[in-house]
Amino acid sequence: MHRELKIGSYLFIALALLTTLYCSRGEIISYSGQQYQFNIDAVVVWDMNSGEGLVRVTVMEDSSPLAGAQVKINLHSVAESDTGEYSSDDPSYLKLNDSNKLSVIYTPHNLNAQIEFDLPDTFRITALPQRLNPGGESRVVYWKASQKGDGYFVSVIGRNATSTGAIPYSSRVDYQETQFTIPPDAFRDRLSELKADIYLVHVVAYSEGFMPYEGMLFTLPEGLPEKSLTGADGSFGCGVVAPYDSIIVPQGD
Repeated sequence: MHRELKIGSYLFIALALLTTLYCSRGEIISYSGQQYQFNIDAVVVWDMNSGEGLVRVTVMEDSSPLAGAQVKINLHSVAESDTGEYSSDDPSYLKLNDSNKLSVIYTPHNLNAQIEFDLPDTFRITALPQRLNPGGESRVVYWKASQKGDGYFVSVIGRNATSTGAIPYSSRVDYQETQFTIPPDAFRDRLSELKADIYLVHVVAYSEGFMPYEGMLFTLPEGLPEKSLTGADGSFGCGVVAPYDSIIVPQGD
């Protein structure tokens, strides 16, 4: 009888420990009798325009910024720039056209979230015929293929869009494609009126998805894939931004 009670006690303790340490992909972590919910939004970007390798990670615990987490990209620590905000601009942290790993650890509350991902290779726009576009007609942009990505998106935005009212344009492109026809709508406002400006054309190769970040000079299309770190809610994406080109819509007579 005493042996049965002892065995039952061991089983109860083992089950209790498993319940305490178990972390589902979703998101509620039990530790020391408390429950915590984590949300991690992260984006990794190699920007060929600035030469920076951007890592931006926001860590939230129960809807509040979490300070003191250990954030690493590959073997490099990512510094906390503000409470719950972790960032780096060092391109040497990233491996192009190769596998990378991002991890977020907060030992006091048993958080161990991570994701392995392929960062696409660098690439360039190879041709943008007829950059001068007085009639606001469609234009075709061509680029060299980028390896290790899941797809592309093209973004067109006027340098003075906030004052002209031209609507920023963006669209997804299948990974097999290396060209895209920019429609006339990309140079017009909500009333379909042509707006004179210099329009910046960005092509981005993405993997896993993509996330907006502070200082981003292009817009994201709808319907990009969504991914998250294992062990937390949130969103993750990465990509390579090719050097931008431009289309000029001059003032009319």
